[in-house]
Amino acid sequence: MFAGFGRRNRRGLPLIAVIAASACSTTGGPPGEQGERTEVVIVVRNDNFNQATVYLSPDYGARRLGIVRGKSEARFKLDWYMPEIQLRIRFLAGGEVLSQPWTVGSGEVWTFIIPASCC
Repeated sequence: MFAGFGRRNRRGLPLIAVIAASACSTTGGPPGEQGERTEVVIVVRNDNFNQATVYLSPDYGARRLGIVRGKSEARFKLDWYMPEIQLRIRFLAGGEVLSQPWTVGSGEVWTFIIPASCC
């Protein structure tokens, strides 16, 4: 998938496998259809000391969402138009992880936790 990140590269490792927990709370609404815009909020809590940069995966636009410093949390609000979404997280210290694609719906808030022992 992604090459050039050194020995600590976690290519193909789903983010779900390396996070402590993920949770979804919704305010309702069906998943968006291709072309239909929907607002989605992604909260990333980084319990690790390593700074992480959060991107949408290349299959979903390869857009940079922002940085989550070590031992902090960041909230990203997206105007989204596809029925699925996938995250790619690159660590400043090296390595990256990918989430599994998941279906999103209007008004959903997704929380991802990067555990202290990750990467």
